[in-house]
Amino acid sequence: MKFYDSRWIEFGRKDNLCQQISDITGIRPRVLRGADPTKLTVAERMSWASGRMTSRVEDIAYSLMGLFNVFTPMLYGEGYRAFTRLQEEIMKQSEDYTIFAWKSRSSDSVRRGILAHCPDEFESSLRTQERTQDTAQVLTKYTTPEHQLHIPTALTSRGLTIGLPLLRQDVNENDIPDLSDLTLSSSSRASDLRQRSQGTVSTPGENTLLSPGTYLALICRSHHRTGVVSSILCIWLQNHGENGVFRRLSPGKVVLLPNDRASEFKIHTIYVLPSGTEELE
Repeated sequence: MKFYDSRWIEFGRKDNLCQQISDITGIRPRVLRGADPTKLTVAERMSWASGRMTSRVEDIAYSLMGLFNVFTPMLYGEGYRAFTRLQEEIMKQSEDYTIFAWKSRSSDSVRRGILAHCPDEFESSLRTQERTQDTAQVLTKYTTPEHQLHIPTALTSRGLTIGLPLLRQDVNENDIPDLSDLTLSSSSRASDLRQRSQGTVSTPGENTLLSPGTYLALICRSHHRTGVVSSILCIWLQNHGENGVFRRLSPGKVVLLPNDRASEFKIHTIYVLPSGTEELE
């Protein structure tokens, strides 16, 4: 690949500009040199498209099909729904739950579905000094209760059916703690959360419904570039009392906890609203 300026004078090639291209795009140099991008997490690949502009809104999603080895019919006129359909197709092919490791630009305590609105919401996965690790590797660290099987994600009339490690954290909806600052030490992050919430481990019984309230959902592990596990990444979910459907709470915030707290989470199979901001009926 050759690069030219506005006067069509060649000023470099991809091999000798590799590091500069990586700094601008966030794509790892080894991928630019030919490594298989599908070996990287969904969140990291999504982050490469953050800031992308297209003439048609739908092309933001359609242009990513090849990167994720999925196909979705191109239906111009559906608007931002195209990106939702893209994520649904990705989940049919992969159990990489870093697809939920997005962060909206709004810090308000709004409620949303568990799916992102656009690739821009994955930008934080690109710009941080850490890399997310596939949740499939996280789930192997847990002992699943005999009565509860970890099932693949499926889209149903009630929402996404998904098995996620959850930890009950009863906090005020308007005072959700944001522990996404990586400059905090592991001990201070854990202490802060304990002081600002009253957490209890949810141990499910057979056919027991999770009570209404706020929960932390463990999405993935976060690795330093050195390969050392530094923390677990969680998002806030709220269980709606009337129909038991969860939705994401405070989508502008994520939680990074010390890795040793992962053992406090227990896997539950739940329904989660996939997208939309409308109130549940």
